[in-house]
Amino acid sequence: MVRLRTLLSSINNAEKMKHQRVPILLWTHRNEICDYVQEDIDHILFDCDGVLYRSPDVIPGARECIESLQRRGKQVFFVTNNASSSRSELRHKLTKMLRIDDEHLKDTQMVGCAYAAACYLRQQLEKAARVYVIGSPGLCDELQSAGFNVVNTPAHEPHFMDRHDMMQYSFPKDIDAVVVGHDPTFSFRKLTTATVILQQNPHALFVATNRDAYDLVGTDALRIPGNGSLVQSLECASSRVAVNVGKPSRTLAELIESEHGLNLSRTMMIGDRLDTDIQFGNDSGMFTALVLTGVTGANDIYQTLMQQDQGHCTPMPDAIFPFVGLLS
Repeated sequence: MVRLRTLLSSINNAEKMKHQRVPILLWTHRNEICDYVQEDIDHILFDCDGVLYRSPDVIPGARECIESLQRRGKQVFFVTNNASSSRSELRHKLTKMLRIDDEHLKDTQMVGCAYAAACYLRQQLEKAARVYVIGSPGLCDELQSAGFNVVNTPAHEPHFMDRHDMMQYSFPKDIDAVVVGHDPTFSFRKLTTATVILQQNPHALFVATNRDAYDLVGTDALRIPGNGSLVQSLECASSRVAVNVGKPSRTLAELIESEHGLNLSRTMMIGDRLDTDIQFGNDSGMFTALVLTGVTGANDIYQTLMQQDQGHCTPMPDAIFPFVGLLS
């Protein structure tokens, strides 16, 4: 494992690399981070899994970090690509896991990709449009709250579907959109149903809550397939390309900016993934900070810096620090 000292040396040498954005700040002391945030940042966007917790473990100092920022008058938002929870469910999860008083967090601070999907569809479709959903009850709740008629595959139906089943099955009719969110009960039947819907309704919208390839679970960092694996399977079968409304899409950035009036140049995005969190912040003009408690570790940064010198272009943060507890 590459240590932080080796990482710092790599970053300091980055000016010699053709494609590397410089300088990258490496913060290792609390005062460095807090001073910068106090002077230059008004709004902080947190990714959740890998930043505040790595399910089911909480990152040390996460609660104190959030409470300290809010005491100092900073606007705090939680921007997650996890579509399994509605905004109220995400708030409840955070208050319970981080042991924050319920009154200190509001639903309006929760910016999940389930909510982003509902907002996007509201802009594109009439109220009461029919939406076929692959995803969790939380995603369905957000879409129903936005006024859509949610259709999904009943839980009692078998997971398989062969050619004989297809010929006899009554596929949902008059579907205006297909939305795909992370679904631990994803099945061949759901994949087939969504494929046929997109085939029979060529003008139906195809929306992905995110395209994350995988996430990490627990201190052993076990890989769990992400929503991107589901989305790509449907893209392959349907010959359609989904609209991504999660990080790093500009659609999500515009939603946050318009709803909360953020000055993006004084906004910090804190995340653990280069391809979603950091790309999202960079593309939107935010200050980006990477923590090393999630998907991207020090060794990954080191390897990326080496590849940059060989012509590979990967989004890099403005700053790196070990964990959010240093921001308390």
